[in-house]
Amino acid sequence: MSVFKAYDIRGLAGSQLDAEFAHRLGSARVTHVDAKSIAVARDIRESGPELHQAFLQGITEAGADVIDLGITTTGVLYRATVDLSVDAAVAITASHNPPEYNGFKICRGTLPMAGEELQELKATFDAGEFHSGSGTITEMPEFEEQVLQTIVENAGMPQRSIRIGDIKDGADNFRMMRPDTGLIIKEYPPNSITPAILKTYTKQLISTKKFKPDMIVVDYLNLLAGDGVNSYEKIKNISEQLRALSYEFQCPVITATQLNRSGYSGAGSSSQSQVYDKNGPGMSSVSESYGTGATADAVFGIFRTDQDKEDSAIHLNVMKNRFGRNNGVTRLGIDYRTMTIFEDEALNENDEVNDIEMSAGEYGERE
Repeated sequence: MSVFKAYDIRGLAGSQLDAEFAHRLGSARVTHVDAKSIAVARDIRESGPELHQAFLQGITEAGADVIDLGITTTGVLYRATVDLSVDAAVAITASHNPPEYNGFKICRGTLPMAGEELQELKATFDAGEFHSGSGTITEMPEFEEQVLQTIVENAGMPQRSIRIGDIKDGADNFRMMRPDTGLIIKEYPPNSITPAILKTYTKQLISTKKFKPDMIVVDYLNLLAGDGVNSYEKIKNISEQLRALSYEFQCPVITATQLNRSGYSGAGSSSQSQVYDKNGPGMSSVSESYGTGATADAVFGIFRTDQDKEDSAIHLNVMKNRFGRNNGVTRLGIDYRTMTIFEDEALNENDEVNDIEMSAGEYGERE
């Protein structure tokens, strides 16, 4: 099975991805786009340092310069493609996959590489005919702080200090203000809990505390543990098991997942994204597994337009709904200082939202 996936390069560290692979990939990356300068970052996986060092060596031996951002997030790397003078950018990370995996997320210019372009890179990698030269390495770990400072300047400082204990304090306040309402928060490390464990825990609550949930919220679908020969099968199985929980306990199970690269470009295949570019991601944009969208009873997307940035707002669109209207968009206000979302009728009076809702409605009538 190839480690060159649809949207990134990913595999088992040490066997599928080792120092030799990383070195070769570095040289192939330079050769493929004739890059002169590449920004590189990595996460904290144990296999990261070895792959990182070999990858940088492959880049410099092919004649390109490296701006090494060190250990940071993929988001910071994406920002580097805008702020720094680089031809390409690469994050050494396997995202939400288990610790034994690693991978490479690759940008050409300011856009992530995917699909056919990744396969073209694979062809260069396989051919083994690389540029030769002597590039330099410039370490720039301070870039992360620059990005954070830019975010703070744009969003404004929080009205109050934020502490790790705020989640627990917020839960306690919720219980005090609503004494007749129950709220239980259970924390688990990433990739340590399966839907089966969640099912057992919920049964214990019902039997020992007489606590029958009206809703179960799972913070992030992709951080659950599950079985599957690949990420598609894993996410699909987790989705199916979560849906089974909702029917067993007769309550909704709500969770979140990420968009794939097409979601960020608006290139989904549902009626929403076909109708109007600003109408949000379509069903083909859900995570890395269509099994998620096919399994869920309802799917909603959150996205932001340029106008939203000016108005401190976000869009909420209906991507799928087995129980009612299967399309539509609304705008909600957001206070980034307190991370509060609220309804505001004035936000839905502009021409952009009316055009989106009209287009979605017309498409719905045709279907």
